[in-house]
Amino acid sequence: MLFSGDELANNTVLELRAQGQLSAFNKQPNLTFETDAPAILQQAVAQTREFNIDVTNGLINQRRFDPRKVDVMARKGTIERWILNASLPVGFTIQGAKFVVESQGEHQLQAEELAWKDTVWVKNKTQILVKFDQASSGNYPFLFGVSNLMLEDMGCLGVLMVQ
Repeated sequence: MLFSGDELANNTVLELRAQGQLSAFNKQPNLTFETDAPAILQQAVAQTREFNIDVTNGLINQRRFDPRKVDVMARKGTIERWILNASLPVGFTIQGAKFVVESQGEHQLQAEELAWKDTVWVKNKTQILVKFDQASSGNYPFLFGVSNLMLEDMGCLGVLMVQ
């Protein structure tokens, strides 16, 4: 039991009430968010890749992370379609690249829903368009994979080289 008897009987409660001018938070802000993300839908896709994420065993395409092996080679300035399938819901992230979520499950996203991301929540099947704007090096490649630290420790990551 957390409290017993009359421990709370003599406590003073501080009550705060806004008075005077209207609070700045009462107004709905008129926010417009300008992005070039929808334009990616009109650009050519250089390659399509599929990744099957086994959350239970910490695997991507039935393989564990090997820092000596490059899993994906991409060209700087290109756009690729990545199809992500996960056995259980999990976060997925890509270093050194940005993407828009094209569809989640059978739901196609509308143009006004599109924004640049580096992480997405994958439930079943998620399709993303990845834009590679930054080059990596052999000594410092990018990583992709789950955003769950326990699964990363299990090896649910891949090595990405962008040239």
